[in-house]
Amino acid sequence: MEYNLLNLSSREFENLSADILTEYLGKTCRTFAEGMDGGIDIRPIDGDDTIIGQCKRHKSPSQATTKILEKSYQIKQKEVKEYYVFVACELTPNDLDKIYNEYKYCMKDQTHIFDGVRICNLLDNDKYQNILKKHFKLWACSEKVISLLQNKSITHDSNTLINNINKHTKYYVETNDSKNVYKKLLENRILLIKGEPGVGKSTISEMTVMKMLANMENINLIYSSYGSINKIKDKMSLNPNMKELIYIDDFLGQIYFDLQQDKISNIIGFIDTIKMYKNKFLLLNTRITVLNEASKQYKRFLNSLEKIGIHQIELKNISRIEKAKILYNHLYFSDIEEENKQIILHNRNYLKIIDHKNYNPRLIEYICKKQNFKIEGGSYLDFILNSLNNPKEIWSEPFKYKLKEIDKLFMLTLYGISDDYVERELHKKAFYELEYLVVDRERLMDNYNECYTRLIDSYITAVYDTTTKKTLVKILNPSISDVLKEYFVILNDSDYKKHLIIYEQYLRAYDSFLQTKRFQKMIENKEIERLYSNGTNIIFPVIAYFVNAKELKNEVRDYYIKVISYKDLGSLAYPYGKSIGECYDIIMRRPIFDFYNVNEVNETQLIQIINNIFYMFETNKIITVLGFFDADRIKNLLIKTNCLEIIIDKLYSNLDIYDIINDIILDNMDKSDDVVENLVLNKVYYEILDSISNDEISNIFENFDFLVTDDIIFSIVSQYNIKKEIDGFIAEARSDYENDDYYNEQYIEKKEEEIEIEKMFKEIA
Repeated sequence: MEYNLLNLSSREFENLSADILTEYLGKTCRTFAEGMDGGIDIRPIDGDDTIIGQCKRHKSPSQATTKILEKSYQIKQKEVKEYYVFVACELTPNDLDKIYNEYKYCMKDQTHIFDGVRICNLLDNDKYQNILKKHFKLWACSEKVISLLQNKSITHDSNTLINNINKHTKYYVETNDSKNVYKKLLENRILLIKGEPGVGKSTISEMTVMKMLANMENINLIYSSYGSINKIKDKMSLNPNMKELIYIDDFLGQIYFDLQQDKISNIIGFIDTIKMYKNKFLLLNTRITVLNEASKQYKRFLNSLEKIGIHQIELKNISRIEKAKILYNHLYFSDIEEENKQIILHNRNYLKIIDHKNYNPRLIEYICKKQNFKIEGGSYLDFILNSLNNPKEIWSEPFKYKLKEIDKLFMLTLYGISDDYVERELHKKAFYELEYLVVDRERLMDNYNECYTRLIDSYITAVYDTTTKKTLVKILNPSISDVLKEYFVILNDSDYKKHLIIYEQYLRAYDSFLQTKRFQKMIENKEIERLYSNGTNIIFPVIAYFVNAKELKNEVRDYYIKVISYKDLGSLAYPYGKSIGECYDIIMRRPIFDFYNVNEVNETQLIQIINNIFYMFETNKIITVLGFFDADRIKNLLIKTNCLEIIIDKLYSNLDIYDIINDIILDNMDKSDDVVENLVLNKVYYEILDSISNDEISNIFENFDFLVTDDIIFSIVSQYNIKKEIDGFIAEARSDYENDDYYNEQYIEKKEEEIEIEKMFKEIA
């Protein structure tokens, strides 16, 4: 397999080389810091000076060869008997000959030379697997795993993830937090990562995704960076044997204004559904401030998360050595001038950064980009310390003083729709409606594209949605959104509100928009139908109107009928109406039902209404609501609905199918697969039959003369793929993803830590 050794920093490559030489010689070796080795990078820890190793991490074979040959004089001054060379690139035969001829007095043959190709081949050897596992960036971000990501990803946003991983790989540092996240995801299957902005939630999530793909066979990835639960549900396989990792980045990204649309309940229902599938893994991350806001506004949110058993990990404890490694990697691969890197090394200034109270990985990424450093009467160190002392100013100051007014409007218009992904063409329409607000703009210019070009990759990011064939734009990171939130208050005046054309703009522009008279009028005069939408289904705001309306109006009867007979209501409210069940309960009460003459709907609408009633409600409520209808009509139509299938699906989803399989397999170890499958099927059938017989469910059908025989129930149950359930159970039983050696904690004493950090930073420049 090909591993990208150039994703390793110089220090990381030396550590890898020392590990390889240790295994190769059967003698423990260690590394030395740059500038202190006299040509020695690696030496046995027993002090044997006759064996030494040299490492050169260069992309160019000729440059690597030249640097190795330059050490010839120093090596000859020592009593070296065995000299080993490690280079990250592939050497040509001519380069190998040059090196060997120069050092053949201390090389038995060219096997003393380890170039990139040979190192990769060794890492595929069973003897070196522990070394490969130790060096995370090699195996988790290998060519094979990237290929798996491209081929196995079932997602509308895979290019974003691949680009992020390719861009971030060389900066990655495997921390105790990242190890814990991976371990807990395997143990719990559903995991929420939370933390303050900039602590590395997305980075650790990406690392975890790569580990899962690298270590699990036949697992697919479903990924979204803009949290569309319904799109994810559409992509997810209902095959219980299909291994899938669902990863949603910033899954509560719109929480500040989106709570009124049942998004939280929809998420909870979705998580609850994932829990039923033993081969599904769900990885979520969110800013802790947003999580707290959700919990405050939606009182049951945290309780619901705890009730369904989602494991939570807060990222807040990066060790000192981990902070040092993160800073080192960013500086090593940065485009900062060498003289500025030397400022970091002088007087161990790197410790001022590592030990700063405001240290976080996002700030480190920011200060290590040349484009962000502008000399204004201070040194590079002054810039760094100022950034650490005033982290909010990183985005606030440039936004306030350096962006053009038209650029600010571009950003605020985007924020006004969402701080999550927005269709680019939709954003452009909204921008054109508002650009007149900037009086100094060039009226003959295409201001949108000019702003887009200036701001891409510095304030905004963009992806192409392969499903919708549309380009999506998003604010680059949550810290920028926090700045925009402050300035949006100024923009959000009456003049701005007159020119809103997107439904989501109203949600952000008005407090409690769904309770405003403006919203009610938009429903009544059909204006809401003329609005664009960034993905919000029209059914949710319309339901909200009826739930909050203080008086019923004949003008909106058509809307009401559309809501209660909406064909996909059950599937949108995943699973079985959890997300909008309360709303549906309110709008299906007798006074409202009679006011809008629901008994007069056509047959197609009535069939769908009956299906929705069975989706949304429990048994007693179903009986009550069906009593509102003309009984003879219900009797004639009940056979045409899916009500029985819906009831049986609910009962089946509540069974612990794996417990049933386990009991039957334990009692029938000597039986064939077909016999076991039939036993499980019969057990499921009798469980469901008992539930129907012992519950008032049966009264529903008896009241309307709907004959439900045992054979009909069995025919529906027989459609479930019991064999795949059994195969999934067996596969899970055989799986053992724990590797105790991999998770052993390593503790570094304070003195050793200081030596390690100092040694590390001597190699930056």
